[in-house]
Amino acid sequence: MKKHNYYLIVLGLIGFIGLFLSCSKPFEGVTAIVSNSYIKQRISVQVIDANPKATNPYPASPSITLSGDAVKKGLIYTGDGEALTETPGIAKLVSNTITLAIKPNTIISNASPLKFSIEASAAGFITNTQDVVVRSSDSLQYVQIKLLKPSSLPTGVSITAAQDNSVVNGTSSSPFVVKVVSSEPIQGGGSVPQTQVQATIPAATVFKDKLGAVINKSNLAINIGNYSSSSPDAVESIGGGINNVLTSTDPAPKTLILAGALKITASLGGTDVKSFSNPVSVESFVDAQVFNPVTQSNLKEGDTVPVWSKDEGSNVWVAEPSVTIVKDPSTGRLKANVPITHLSWWCFGWFQPICLPLTILYTSPKFSNKQISVLAFSSEGNQFLAAKTQSIWNLGLFFMDLPKLNYTLKIYEGLGTYNQRLITTVNLKSCTSTLTINDNPPANPNPSLYFDLQTSCKDGVFRYTGPIDYKLSTDTKWQSFTPSSGGTLTTTLLEWNKTYDFRIIYKGTEFSRSRQVVQSEFRQNSAGVWSYWGKTTVQQTFFNAPTNCQ
Repeated sequence: MKKHNYYLIVLGLIGFIGLFLSCSKPFEGVTAIVSNSYIKQRISVQVIDANPKATNPYPASPSITLSGDAVKKGLIYTGDGEALTETPGIAKLVSNTITLAIKPNTIISNASPLKFSIEASAAGFITNTQDVVVRSSDSLQYVQIKLLKPSSLPTGVSITAAQDNSVVNGTSSSPFVVKVVSSEPIQGGGSVPQTQVQATIPAATVFKDKLGAVINKSNLAINIGNYSSSSPDAVESIGGGINNVLTSTDPAPKTLILAGALKITASLGGTDVKSFSNPVSVESFVDAQVFNPVTQSNLKEGDTVPVWSKDEGSNVWVAEPSVTIVKDPSTGRLKANVPITHLSWWCFGWFQPICLPLTILYTSPKFSNKQISVLAFSSEGNQFLAAKTQSIWNLGLFFMDLPKLNYTLKIYEGLGTYNQRLITTVNLKSCTSTLTINDNPPANPNPSLYFDLQTSCKDGVFRYTGPIDYKLSTDTKWQSFTPSSGGTLTTTLLEWNKTYDFRIIYKGTEFSRSRQVVQSEFRQNSAGVWSYWGKTTVQQTFFNAPTNCQ
């Protein structure tokens, strides 16, 4: 491979970036934008199957819709400079992925962050919505929107679909019971079926549509989902999430200390059901380890728990009549009897005020960029509260919105918890303001590889900044690679003699390459960092250099 004279030396792994990076301004009409390195805040979004054990982790042909004040004000762009609106379909996913950017020169304070929502949907999956919070220090966040496939659910989610032929011309002729059952592990191995939800539709119930009109049809189809308060996969599948959200009782954002969550949908003769003439009694069984922040103890018989509902697409949880926890006479388990009057998301738990953001200072003797995932749980009850993943350097800051509650943080290297290194577990008092994490990773046998992504073009120089994905060529799921910052990166994620796929989503196109990392083709400098030379005495690029930048 001959070196092209009209290119600056590309020392690293992803010389293929020049195949698609144009030196033209990615944010046309925006002052001071020369290249995408001027973007200060990015959000790498990926739509995935909520079940981490799914054979194919990517729902086919998903779509997303953005909403919220930041979108209305024209502050949300794609990573390559296209302004986005709330119009459905305008934000286009490529291979289930999109990089969003905050309009450059937008003033964001850590006390008053930008907020917007992303709704994701795909055929055969349950639509989900996730809120995104962006502060000035959030240079690169990673957001996974998890969609549930009813036939393959993650731990903590149980869904039942049922049919009822007793409903004729919009009215039930006899009581109808629907149960949600899950397989719970037992001591010594194996599992036992356990009822999580039981809904009873009384006789003479009239079914109505969203306008309140009676649905004069027959054949009721009903779906009921139950979501565990301790499972991150389950809680992150609740539409709109439970952290930093709004309620009908207070304009200030809150976090829900969850006891239980339900989603019920139904249709009659193909028409969606919205409400009933009589309340539907829903018994929802509750984990005995749920923590009650009012009594400062685990939930018990006689406790009063607030109830909330939220329509799909809404960002406000509406207060409903509270319920009293009772003990099921046949099993001794705790349960809440919730009278459901309309179909939407329902949850019961306690919305707590959000403290000033927790500021985490990340320190590490390894001066390189990493992805850090922080998961927060209530200390006493182990209820899942919030999660955030961002790219961070040594001495970087990480902000989290957490409720007024004692909590436990589990901090991982990488995206999420699966097959990632647990850095530390920390117990903190309510409204702790600062925390320093000293990450001293174990000795890494992988080589330290330096990559320079600079590309020289006829109209200037482009240096890519942003997320990169990679995986072993034999794997199906993409992982987050070390991101490029100002056109360079140093990584220890690759092993000698293994073949990897790499990709970047840019200008609506996926650009990918596959390469084997062979030690004989690299040279090490005095600092122990390797750069690619290839099989000749003239320094080469890891991939063929492009012929132009268009």
